[in-house]
Amino acid sequence: MRFPWSKPSGGLIGIDVGSSALKLVELEQQADGGYQIRAQAEVPMPRDAFVENEVLDGMLFSDALATLIAEADTSASRVAIAIGGSALFNKTIQLPYTEEFDLELTIHDIASEYIPFAIDEVYLDFAIQGVREDDPESMDVVLVACKRELVDDLQLALMDAGLELAVVDCSVFALENAVELGALLAERAAASERKKRDDEEDLPEDEVEPTATVLVNLGAHMMNVNIVFEGRSLFVRDQYFGSERLTQLISEAQGGGFVAAEQAKLRGDVPQELRDQFADELEFELMRSIDFFASTYSDITMGKVLLTGGGAKLSGLAEALGTRLSMETELFDLAPLLRDGEGKGLVGGASMTIATGLALRAMDD
Repeated sequence: MRFPWSKPSGGLIGIDVGSSALKLVELEQQADGGYQIRAQAEVPMPRDAFVENEVLDGMLFSDALATLIAEADTSASRVAIAIGGSALFNKTIQLPYTEEFDLELTIHDIASEYIPFAIDEVYLDFAIQGVREDDPESMDVVLVACKRELVDDLQLALMDAGLELAVVDCSVFALENAVELGALLAERAAASERKKRDDEEDLPEDEVEPTATVLVNLGAHMMNVNIVFEGRSLFVRDQYFGSERLTQLISEAQGGGFVAAEQAKLRGDVPQELRDQFADELEFELMRSIDFFASTYSDITMGKVLLTGGGAKLSGLAEALGTRLSMETELFDLAPLLRDGEGKGLVGGASMTIATGLALRAMDD
């Protein structure tokens, strides 16, 4: 899904703003329809510079952004960022069918009935998903509102680093776009392999029941969940749970402080009982979303989980989560499919998923 919060034109870089790191991806579309990495980088976010969608130290934040740009060695200055968490309201509503232009005239009045913020304190946008199958006179509309204060603070920090805020997206939609890119690249790779084998015969595909896919981006402080079915996002949720919970467990168990615990986590030096406790807590948080979806869409079968993000890279986590959920669970990582001109994949692997989804906004019309 391409959510038209704002319209890019020209070069654009995707920057995933996290509480523990900044990630940047810039893409270029090739003549054959494929994609290639033009620039990429990941740098630490100074602790307490940006926490739970709030810029706490604008100077530290801007300095980190400048370091990120220098590390990426990019000349692009137009930026796409993603918002999630409590500063964002995101809901699919049903409205009588109308043209987009007419809806623009009334959307503020309609939105005031749904969003939990004062209408003059938010940036507001919408996207018409299409006519409802069960009611041709109605349509589904994605309604999104974000607190102005957050966007304005991010814009100031970007300006101080010599950057221009061009696109504001939703983390859950950037995640979805990155997964769609992965499916496209995987299909292109499979088609290329078939061609090498001179096996271009169209084979009949077995009919299978469509199932819902649970997309999960696990960051340091936040988890983005997007459940999609037949190409449409049916449920989204941002939950304040992330990999720093494991850091906290290590610190409490070993008494070495946050920095030592974080280093132990990154090394993979984590006792099995703490891995199990973290996986149990992750399952509990994720099941809140899955159970709600299942109760709302009882006729849709749950399929698999795609787990990505920096927190997903903990060895064995995808397997442990799949066992607990009794669902097929895979680590989603674009690195094997998406490369730069020198053949290198995404430097941060699964941690670069949101930044890649944002970089795709450069391809919007």
